[in-house]
Formats: sequence, structure tokens, C-alpha cells
Amino acid sequence: MGFNISYLATRLSAAELASNYRLKLGPLDPEFPNSAKPFIAELSNGWTIWWSQEPDSFQLNKINPHLACKQGQHCYVVSVAEFCMHSKVTKYTPISKRWSVSHCGDGQDPEHLKITGKPPKIFAKIRDEVFERQRNQIVDAVKVDAVPDELKAIAERTGGSVKPLGSGPVDHVFDIPMLLGRHFFDFIYGQGAEKGTILRCFEVLDNTSADPSKRRFWRRIFGR
Repeated sequence: MGFNISYLATRLSAAELASNYRLKLGPLDPEFPNSAKPFIAELSNGWTIWWSQEPDSFQLNKINPHLACKQGQHCYVVSVAEFCMHSKVTKYTPISKRWSVSHCGDGQDPEHLKITGKPPKIFAKIRDEVFERQRNQIVDAVKVDAVPDELKAIAERTGGSVKPLGSGPVDHVFDIPMLLGRHFFDFIYGQGAEKGTILRCFEVLDNTSADPSKRRFWRRIFGR
């Protein structure tokens, strides 16, 4: 099924995040736990990563990202939905959304990008390099399996569609939001952390403040 997750990068510590969101954290772990579980990891570069089990978890109507912004600073949110090749990165301040870059790879435009606000200058460099890779790739004919009904149902609910793996060119543009995020906080999904980059890591066990209307969402986040 691939990765269908989201993660938030902040300058707050794990303890500060737990306090702001009324989270219950598990025991200290020196490494990332299983990626199927939500966790908060403090990196040696001063950033903290909060990993969620679901795309688009960090939104105002779900987990308010503004609460993760340290006073006078900002945070970044990345959403990854490989089942429909949707990806997005957004920069937040304590009171506003500054910019976002998103890609929908299930449409007719292989170079689709939606940009709101004014992204940083490095965006153009990353975009141009990825576009060149997208245009110059060699596509081999690959026999693929049918898309599982479960993924089709998820895509229908979220307004997307699903393509079988190997059914066309590699969607390099999908990586642009994640590469842009990595430029700022040196973390990207799907890659193991290098030795010494993790200071401490905690599994997120529960949210103690969710109101009844949000409990279903939190059960999905925590796998319950």
C-alpha cells in the first residue's frame, strides 16, 4: 500500500508538544519505532518530528498545526498519500499559513503543482531539477497487479483515484513537497535516520483532550 502518513516539523521539544496537545507519551526510545505507529522524535539538529498514521492529520479541524509553532518561529507540515500520489508541504506561523506546495499525481498533468502564498527561493531549484528528471526518465513496460478494492474505496472517499504500481512513468514530481521540507529540517519519510541524528524518540500513546466529535479521528491516528 505504501506510505499514507503525515508529519510535522517543529522547534518545540517532545515535552512541549505533549503539553500543548495534551498527549500521553510512551517510554523513551533511542530509535524510530515502527512507522505504523505515531511517534515524536527529537533530532540532533534542533527539530522535532511528529509522525502521524494518516495523511492530512495536521489541519485546523483535526490537529491544529499552529499550536506546534514556538513563539516567534514556525513549523512545517508534510502530507504523503502514495495510494493516490498526493503530497503537500505547508509552512505555518503561530497565527497564519504562510505558503504551501502540493502535487496531485492522479490527474492528466504529470507536472501538476499547486502553490499558495510565496514559497522560498529554493523551491524553484528543487522544482527545476525534478522536472528535468521527470522529462528524461526511461519508462519500461511492467506487468502490474490490479489495484486493491480497499484502496479504490479510500480514493473515492477522498476525491482521488489510484493507479497500479508500474502502470506508467515514475512520478518524480510527487517528491517535490517532501524534498522542500527536507531542505529546512533535514528529515524525509521513507529513509532511515543516520546514526547520531536522533536524540530521543517517544511513541504517542493517546490524546487526552479530544472532544467526542474528534474521537473517531484520534482512534485512527492511534490505531485503535
